[in-house]
Amino acid sequence: MTRLSHYTHAIAAIAICIAAPRTCVAQAPVPDSAAIEQKLNEAISKMSLESKIDLLGGSDGFYLLAVPEAGAPRIRMSDGPMGVRGAGPTTAYTNGVALAATWDTDLAEQVGIALGRDARSRGVHILLAPGVNMYRAPMAGRSFEYAGEDPILAGRLAVGYIRGVQSQGVVATIKHFAANNEEYDRHDVDSVVDERTLRELYLPAFEMAVKDGKVGAIMDSYNLLNGEHTTQSRHLNCEIAKHEWGFDGIVMSDWEATYDGVAAAKGCLDVEMPYAKAMTRAVLMPAVKIGTVTLAEIDEKVRRILRLEMRFQFTGRDQTDLSIGSDSVASLAVAQRGALEAPVLLKNEEGALPFGPGVKRIAVIGPNAYPYVTGGGSAMAIPFSAKSLLEGLVARGGNAVEMLYDRGLPEASAVFHETKWTTPEGKTGVTSEAFAELGCKGTLLEKNVIANLDAATAKQTVPRQAKSVCYSAIYTPKASGKYLLLTAALGTDSYRVTVDGHETIATEPREYQAPKDSYVELTASKPASVRVEYTESHIYQMDKGESVGLTATVSVGLAPVESLPSERAKLLAAKADAVVVAVGFDQRTEHEGMDRPFELPFGQAELIRTMAAANPRTVVVLNAGGAADAQPWLNQVRGLIDDFYPGQEGGEALAKLLFGDANFSGRLPFTFERSWEESPVHDSYYADKDKRVVYREGLFNGYRYYTSAGKQPLFPFGFGLSYTAFTFSDLKLSSGNVQSGEPVTAKFRVTNTGTRAGTAIAQVYVEDPSAKVKRPIRELKDFARMVLAPGESRDISVTLNARAMSFYDVAAKAWKIDPGKFVVKVGESSENLPLAATFEVRK
Repeated sequence: MTRLSHYTHAIAAIAICIAAPRTCVAQAPVPDSAAIEQKLNEAISKMSLESKIDLLGGSDGFYLLAVPEAGAPRIRMSDGPMGVRGAGPTTAYTNGVALAATWDTDLAEQVGIALGRDARSRGVHILLAPGVNMYRAPMAGRSFEYAGEDPILAGRLAVGYIRGVQSQGVVATIKHFAANNEEYDRHDVDSVVDERTLRELYLPAFEMAVKDGKVGAIMDSYNLLNGEHTTQSRHLNCEIAKHEWGFDGIVMSDWEATYDGVAAAKGCLDVEMPYAKAMTRAVLMPAVKIGTVTLAEIDEKVRRILRLEMRFQFTGRDQTDLSIGSDSVASLAVAQRGALEAPVLLKNEEGALPFGPGVKRIAVIGPNAYPYVTGGGSAMAIPFSAKSLLEGLVARGGNAVEMLYDRGLPEASAVFHETKWTTPEGKTGVTSEAFAELGCKGTLLEKNVIANLDAATAKQTVPRQAKSVCYSAIYTPKASGKYLLLTAALGTDSYRVTVDGHETIATEPREYQAPKDSYVELTASKPASVRVEYTESHIYQMDKGESVGLTATVSVGLAPVESLPSERAKLLAAKADAVVVAVGFDQRTEHEGMDRPFELPFGQAELIRTMAAANPRTVVVLNAGGAADAQPWLNQVRGLIDDFYPGQEGGEALAKLLFGDANFSGRLPFTFERSWEESPVHDSYYADKDKRVVYREGLFNGYRYYTSAGKQPLFPFGFGLSYTAFTFSDLKLSSGNVQSGEPVTAKFRVTNTGTRAGTAIAQVYVEDPSAKVKRPIRELKDFARMVLAPGESRDISVTLNARAMSFYDVAAKAWKIDPGKFVVKVGESSENLPLAATFEVRK
């Protein structure tokens, strides 16, 4: 049987699980019962206060303690959402934002089932996924894990994902609760969000996960929300999740995100991960003794933990299912489907795609062409095998199409290593000075000359007493023009770089970092003075004043911009019939714990322009968790594909799409800005001096802002091209006049007017022009995905309930409908809505 046949049969098998779930859910959670409650009561009555408190903290990184009194085993957790981590290689599926780009709730459930099976094969009880934080800005380091900017899209996909995971006897975890919309300084930043915006934009996906998905666990976020850490927020955890929504699972912290044990206990946090640092015996036992924390509150946490374990039958079976292969064909099938459905075709001019019989030679250029790339951090899954874009194209082209490959740009290490420095005194190398105080002040402890500013080849130890190290060097350019200044360091190291006295790059100590770049104009033969003030993160960790050497890891390099694209890449592009340029971010540059820039990494814009100049039939493939700066080169290329991080099968899938073996069906789950300056959150994304991020845009984020302000982004939310075309017609509403609270059904027809099969995604928006409160001009309320043959039409029906017409009334603490006129619009993006119909809501 061919691999493709394996995929076909495997997808059919998983589809049976969804269509006839009784055949596949022998290990699914059981309903709560009097028997479970009796067992819970008996177990809790046997536990000491000490053992109860111990259960509230994790163990060994990714476990919960066993409870012998309840017959409960040690519970194992694993990161997600791209794959089950922590037990060696795994299947790596499409990342969260790529899954959102499919707009395919059926696929989301299949991904959930596959992940559930992967978890069972490894003995994992709790999967720490999915994530549904709203996309607020493209730079947020974990946007690639999440599901875009709209809560209806994110919530619908999350519900399918959760149902799939939990059908296999594995607890899903919705995260990160809430308003975790940036990674920069995530432990200390305070997201200041008004209640209405919180309820209408940032909480609905969580609400759907709880009410519709019956998710077993919620993970609180690192950030503060309105002045309070979410792990100790009674408003979020107690009032909203547990009381209003009826959440009956466990609320856990993110890793080391519990900051006050008593406040967390009072704030309805049930589990502190990865171990008890705040909710400890030492903290909670005295609090119980004096009544600050009640025994009933402790018992409720224990009850929730054990009830979840009993509900999922962890007390009655071995979680490891050896009948499931850890690298199963079924899992590969789902990964392949996700990789095929996710890519979004954003531009296709002058017949650039698909590649036809006339294309015999393709130049595959760029740092992301090989090897396989993904996002970094706890979501990164290490696959058994993965296909890069280059490998996928080589396999598809076979003997018929020649593939010519070049990385196109130097590695950062090459820029550092090849930069030639001289000291201010004229010697070859860089002057290094270690100081006793920060900012290169105080006693000079050590001075020497090192070969260069390349930490990989010129590692330098500094005295333990040093608090800063300063490097001084001269760079003499051979030609006048624009030069790349590239810097890098490790971990939480920080540094400040000046060129001829002007600060050019500066960083602060944060969790993680990627290379930084800037550009300077230099004059031929005119020496440029470069100075680096550097603080290594561990320099602060003084150890009794002993002089123990530490390794400085800063790297700095300069190179003329025009020299960055390789000469070989230019030659290959010129002789090819078409060029595919693979650029964007990867696991080193888009990563949990840090934010990335809006601009592409160093040299990539120049590489694209250079390739387009060498060959007009240039198509760009972008890997990123959100938008990036395409303006400097978009008009010079004929094609652009947003491939996100498609998972291990991405190279093969994209090759099929490029050659027209399959049709593009992805649609943007976020708005693709023309520039960062045009974003509605540009002026409020980063924290103020008090570490507060005030969401001044309120509800007007993403397409809600652009449509309401009458501005055009580069590519709108919901946009995506196809090799075919669709029309929308015959919109009819079930009624033109309804009582407040009554639903309205919208029916319409979608037709494939092209010559090949394709996927249409019909998007249904609601407008409330007569609202007495300020509302976005339109909001997505439903969508339908369908595959249509050439000439085929399909009638679609969606029902808009009261919530689809409502806004959150903060004073009343309830959802409210303003009587008056409403407009239903239907089309294929937030900007392209050819159908409209109105109805009136009366009191």
